[in-house]
Amino acid sequence: MATSIQIRRWGTFNGRDKDDANWWLGRDEEASDEPERTVGQYLEDEWFGDAGLDAVGYDTLYAQIKMRPGVKGTKIERRGGAPLKADLIGKANGAEVWQAFAEILDNLLDNYDGAIDKIREKRGAGEVADLKVEIRFASIAHMADTNKNGEIQIEENSGGVPPERRDALVQSGNSNWDDVEESVGVWGNGSKVALLKLGRWNVIQTYPIKGEGSSDPYPVQLQFGGELDWEAAGGMDDPAPEGRMTLEQNYYHRDNSFWFVDECVAESGYCLETGPGTTCINIRRIRSRVLAEITQNELYLRLINNLKQCFAKKIVDLESKHGQNISIKVKNPSVPDDNLRELDLTQEIPGNFTGNWEVDRNLFSWIPGLKPEIHKIQLEIDGKPPLKMEVKIGFPLENEAANRGFSLWGNQRLFDKNWCDVKASGRSGTQQWNYGANVQAGRCSGMIFFSGKPEVIPWQGPVKWGFRNTHPYAELVKDTLKWIVTKYTTASSFDLKNDNLLELFKRG
Repeated sequence: MATSIQIRRWGTFNGRDKDDANWWLGRDEEASDEPERTVGQYLEDEWFGDAGLDAVGYDTLYAQIKMRPGVKGTKIERRGGAPLKADLIGKANGAEVWQAFAEILDNLLDNYDGAIDKIREKRGAGEVADLKVEIRFASIAHMADTNKNGEIQIEENSGGVPPERRDALVQSGNSNWDDVEESVGVWGNGSKVALLKLGRWNVIQTYPIKGEGSSDPYPVQLQFGGELDWEAAGGMDDPAPEGRMTLEQNYYHRDNSFWFVDECVAESGYCLETGPGTTCINIRRIRSRVLAEITQNELYLRLINNLKQCFAKKIVDLESKHGQNISIKVKNPSVPDDNLRELDLTQEIPGNFTGNWEVDRNLFSWIPGLKPEIHKIQLEIDGKPPLKMEVKIGFPLENEAANRGFSLWGNQRLFDKNWCDVKASGRSGTQQWNYGANVQAGRCSGMIFFSGKPEVIPWQGPVKWGFRNTHPYAELVKDTLKWIVTKYTTASSFDLKNDNLLELFKRG
């Protein structure tokens, strides 16, 4: 027989009006344990447990109700800037769902890397300083009203978003969203695109582990979009300082030009339960593409594998660098396959996801004169920081069109696959991997690891996926690579096109 548990939400007393107070959430039978905290006014019932929920579904829903950000408190200040939201919406529509999650994960991994010393100072060394992330999909409902179609909640303890980075999180975009300086900073343009790709009622609650100057850090809350439908003109027919254009529900309207977001005191939710160094991102009014991908086995598994492949090397590197463990758990009761409902992105990672040469070198032939090579290069442009580039290249045993070219990493994060946009030198100087009808005419593959300041890595903004051909270092990278790939592409255009022949040159 199914168990039904009643959850009651009550306003806490704490000497304040019940409408402005924190929320207290507990099991109904435990309410009497803290009578001094209740105001006696019954506010809401939430019933679950008798609708066939499994353990993951039950735990997810309970945690979601308990840990989501509550009502916002006193306004501290307003953050943001100016133009229309059309560019932001266009970038969000063009991004993949997994890339939106990747941008958020990349931010918190970088945040953790920069905050680890302060984390250890506050929490202590060892297990308590590990990075723990949980992504939950709760109450997913395709057919429900858009503001009731479920929630995505991301809880993490990477150090919190410090005050000096919160302007980057909410400031207006610019006409060049791909600009490297704007696109790749922690909590920059990519974060704004990621949030909109996932939902249109987004709340970020964060409790930084380090403050600005001598002030003590405290938990704050910012909201993008809202529960209500936006107005037809996005509120732009009322552009007064506190007019309808400033209403939360109009924030994501394409014609809205109001970018400021009120930073408020956080009064309840995950960060107040867990303390300094934590952040909770709550996403509602979930976009239709997201709903489709998280409720279909094949699409959801592809999303998970893309995230694993994108961050496998970076996670291994950070764990080794800091001697700490990283877990990124994903709980999704709405996916049909029971085996996919609770996963850890840091577990069961295929060896070829990590850019491990000891694994990948077995994919190449070892023909005398055409053995795999490693090249370490530093590129420099006047007035810019240097770009380091490590190239691992070889003559692949298999050369299907879908698996050709280079995999590219930037500061240990994968940002492109099957990249072939390099001209080989030679008689014409124009031969590329896609030259001619026969893919064997460009038999060459490998890995490139870029490292340096984020702005010198030639990745595409704002979600850091794809090689950016307009990047200042792009042509220098290509010119350098063409001298490395030429001997492989030249050999492949002669008599080494036969896979059976290459079997003779496998590494033992």
